[in-house]
Amino acid sequence: MVSLQEYIESLDLALSFLNNSIDSNTNGSRAYYSRTIHPINGWSGVYTETSGYILNTLIDCSNIVKSNSIDTLHVAKNMADWLVSIQHVDGAFHPGIYHHSNISKKSVFNTAQVLLGLNDAFIQFGDSKYKSASELSANWLIQQYKSNRWINDENYLPSYYSRVSMALAVSNKMDSSPAKIDVVHDSLSEIAKAIESNGFINRANFSKRQVTFLHSFVYVVEGYLYSYLITGFPKYLELAKRSVDFLLGIYGKKKALPASFTSSSSMTFWYRCITGEIQFAIILQELFTITGESIYRSVASDIIDEIYRIQIKKDTVFYKAGGILGSYPSYGDYNPFRQLNWATKFYIDAVLKIKIIPNSSTEYKNRIVLQRPYCAM
Repeated sequence: MVSLQEYIESLDLALSFLNNSIDSNTNGSRAYYSRTIHPINGWSGVYTETSGYILNTLIDCSNIVKSNSIDTLHVAKNMADWLVSIQHVDGAFHPGIYHHSNISKKSVFNTAQVLLGLNDAFIQFGDSKYKSASELSANWLIQQYKSNRWINDENYLPSYYSRVSMALAVSNKMDSSPAKIDVVHDSLSEIAKAIESNGFINRANFSKRQVTFLHSFVYVVEGYLYSYLITGFPKYLELAKRSVDFLLGIYGKKKALPASFTSSSSMTFWYRCITGEIQFAIILQELFTITGESIYRSVASDIIDEIYRIQIKKDTVFYKAGGILGSYPSYGDYNPFRQLNWATKFYIDAVLKIKIIPNSSTEYKNRIVLQRPYCAM
């Protein structure tokens, strides 16, 4: 049994890892740490997409986790200012690592994830530039939805774009418009066609040529569940719960979650997709809150207890304390030999939601639900 104090110490390590990931030249968060890939100093380039939703975590941590060494609000504000500074004039953000070869390009998914951070920056800091930037991104996203699909390089509607729909639902909550909510409902209805009656999700892979990792599978579920929490549309809850119960059925039989899928009957178990497991635990906790079904809470707690045990607790030649691996063992197919900034972000969210916030004040919990129901809080 992991104690609350042990989780608080683990959380502090994870926050320190995120703080160390901040690039001093940009104030963005570097994507991962890997001495195998970057033997000189270990750090990759800055990742704009994940910097966007790491903002949510930094802001929430400032309200409940008091670190002696990290001013998370200061870090968050600098990150938000940097994101505003690199936004395209039409509201878009670029794909991939922040690099001169990428910054002229535009990405639907990344823009949506940054929108989430900008929205929270406005809520926290009250500066209208964050709201303006968020609204600009939302308007650009609306323009990218044509003929029942988001425009992308592969002419392909990935199911994990439900998180794009979710971001527009968030924006609509801040500043409502018929155009936003129409795209939210239309896109989620279209993506729902990929969800089978047993809960398996087709087209959840990052590209047509890849397998579906647990990480992107749960991305789809997140899009539907948080869209339900924002809009109250019951179909979204039903779809999210259907896919969660599909995974729970596997977990009940195997005592493990699949790291990847090629179909509902072809799955990989030789390694673990740690990022997806953490996200899944967060979703389970949300469903426990919504339904009161204790199985969700129990499995969520067990998953996070297990991930606590494999968190890197001390610096080594190859790893940095606090960071969460993409795969376990580290040579697994999902981002091998990397401690990911987004996996670490999700771990912090999960520890807060599953282990720490239940022991916090009602006032804090209520405020989080009212302000950011889509967030991992």
